[in-house]
Amino acid sequence: MQTLVNLTELRTEGIDLNASYRLPRMGWGRLKLDFNGTYLRKWDQRSRNQEVQQLAGQFGGGVAATVIGSGSTGAFPRWKHNASVTAEIGPLQLTLHQLFIGHYRDADGEREVGTYNVWGINAAYTAFKKLTLTLGVKNLLDTDPPFTRQQQSFQIGYDPALTDPTGRFFYAGVRYRFK
Repeated sequence: MQTLVNLTELRTEGIDLNASYRLPRMGWGRLKLDFNGTYLRKWDQRSRNQEVQQLAGQFGGGVAATVIGSGSTGAFPRWKHNASVTAEIGPLQLTLHQLFIGHYRDADGEREVGTYNVWGINAAYTAFKKLTLTLGVKNLLDTDPPFTRQQQSFQIGYDPALTDPTGRFFYAGVRYRFK
């Protein structure tokens, strides 16, 4: 009979920072600020009969306990955040948003993978009660992902679990609520 065995012990520590603030209405409209960030203080894991591996701020590669299949490469930057500022002007909402991913030690253990900082902007217009029109740009500054030497996924040269090589992307949307 086979019994269950825990093969990996994992200990994590970090701090999540989440804040949202809507300023009082002014003559022209209102501002809303949002921030969601995470500081990873510790990601220590120990596999059965092995030493503790400290992966916070490192590339974990195939040794990270959470790596599952291609596309999940196991990099653990210490800092990540999403931030946005939205101006509400009558039926118009203008939003500037940022995605930031901090640096980490690369797969070779020596090189540092640089930060990833992507900005976007969008406008939403509620022309009628149930109809909203949206226009936007993702990766406004056409930022390339930082180079990494990871070889755990089929996308070599960048980390597909953390970054996106798509480049500047324009989009539009129409939303209609039937209720």
